[in-house]
Amino acid sequence: MLATTGDDGAPVAAAASAAPPVTAQQRLEKFATDYVQTAASDPQRGFQLLTASYQQASGGITGYTDFWGRVSDVRVEAVRSDPDQMRVTYTYSYEIGGVRRTQALTLLLTQEGDRYLIRGALAA
Repeated sequence: MLATTGDDGAPVAAAASAAPPVTAQQRLEKFATDYVQTAASDPQRGFQLLTASYQQASGGITGYTDFWGRVSDVRVEAVRSDPDQMRVTYTYSYEIGGVRRTQALTLLLTQEGDRYLIRGALAA
């Protein structure tokens, strides 16, 4: 606990505030939101969040950056997750070629150590 002083100069103990624990659902949803932002701002880093087999299925780094390198103004509009199935479904909008688009996807995830990787994606 941190100690502060009151109006009379005497030490006053400040109440420690513990943040509520983060749920698996919240972690998956944060991962998906962070992934979309990362892929749009730094496709090389976004590509590293895919499993090796999904990197290949995505056309390798060239195919991946051909899409994400042209995307701008990304906005995640809705996200929900199913931790039991290791799936996150989100709706996002973005601009590509001067046209605004909206898309819903479900990411199929796997966990390697303390991090998530994307093993596939489905149109939602």
